[in-house]
Amino acid sequence: MFEQINNIFTQLTDFFGGFKSIFEGLGKVAGVINEWVNGKAEK
Repeated sequence: MFEQINNIFTQLTDFFGGFKSIFEGLGKVAGVINEWVNGKAEK
C-alpha cells in the first residue's frame, strides 16, 4: 500500500517537473519574442 502511494508521488513529481521545464522554456521564448518586438518598436 505505502509502496503504491510512494509511486504515485514519484509520478506526480516527475509530471510537475516536466511542466516546470516546459514553462521555463516558454518563459525564455516569451522573453526572446518580447525583446524582438521591443527592438522592432524602437527602430
